[in-house]
Amino acid sequence: MKKNFSKKGFTLVELLIAMTIFVSFVGILIGSYTSIIKGQREADEYRIMYSESRKIFETVIQELRDGMVDYKKYDANTVGGVIGGLETLHIISKDASMQSSIVYGKSGVVSIKKGKFGEVGMELNLNSPDLVKVTDFKFYISPSVDPYDDKNVYNDKNQLHPKVTVYGKFVRKFGNGKEYSMELQTTVSSRIYNQVYD
Repeated sequence: MKKNFSKKGFTLVELLIAMTIFVSFVGILIGSYTSIIKGQREADEYRIMYSESRKIFETVIQELRDGMVDYKKYDANTVGGVIGGLETLHIISKDASMQSSIVYGKSGVVSIKKGKFGEVGMELNLNSPDLVKVTDFKFYISPSVDPYDDKNVYNDKNQLHPKVTVYGKFVRKFGNGKEYSMELQTTVSSRIYNQVYD
């Protein structure tokens, strides 16, 4: 009687090679998936930081477009220069009935105080330091004197239109423990073309 050795199957070496290829492939897939998830989480964290930062900037821009710099709150000695590095911006409405102040506090919060002219109004924080902490926030006003005040009109040969440059640095601690920062800056021109108060 003849023995039949034609049984089909895998040898031990073939199984080991197949398992090695499979494990390597799965390892590459898991590594890729992990890096994609990590990238998406960081992108989400950046989006939160950018969104909170833009919210502050949009509030400042809207306040400046609805009003003008309250020059009477600032002591300026040079005509045509820049009042710079301020942590508080004072704004007065077009009809001089409302006033607001945007204030950067050292606790990492930017707040706005708004109310009727001459009265203390409500105060609202524009950011939550748990989400985004503000580490630097400055206002630069140009020109340094009210260009629509009669006593300054003839002294200012350039007749500069009032503008405010806003600079902010924002920090957020991501879930992985790292701190990331972002700097934003914008310049807003006043849309008021005359003096609103005496």
